[in-house]
Amino acid sequence: MPKGGFHMRKAIFAVLTLCGACGGGSGSTSATVNGTVGGQSMTARDSISNVIHSSSDSAGVILISNTANSCALITAQKQPKNAQALLIEIGTQSATAASAPSAPGTYPVYSQAASTSVMGNVAIVFYAATDAACATTADYESVSGSFTTTVCPALATSIGGTCT
Repeated sequence: MPKGGFHMRKAIFAVLTLCGACGGGSGSTSATVNGTVGGQSMTARDSISNVIHSSSDSAGVILISNTANSCALITAQKQPKNAQALLIEIGTQSATAASAPSAPGTYPVYSQAASTSVMGNVAIVFYAATDAACATTADYESVSGSFTTTVCPALATSIGGTCT
């Protein structure tokens, strides 16, 4: 997100770090997803979040999935069959730094490339889906829309593993 930016791997690492800290799912909460991605609807069953830091920058990272107990599965390196996941990175960007959200708000969605030139609230959204053999069937980066937080309680490599 910021100049030099956070990248998908750092965001995934943050989710993995959060999962290690949450002890297998105790930090998970529910979420709601409205609309479709690539023509597919998604029923959210779990969400986890964390704040990631890189030098003096920070961003909020939220993982929403259609699989219950995301932390336990990620920690055990289990990849659920027919999985769908949204990875949302949000923050407020200035000319010199980026910071994780400090309050609820609306975060316009930009592509990762375009986000480096935006000032103010920014969101970057990735979507991935797998089939019954855990093969990737969809992999998108959103380039429009917005993400709205109604509650912001300090937003407290590739995910692989065994297909379950």
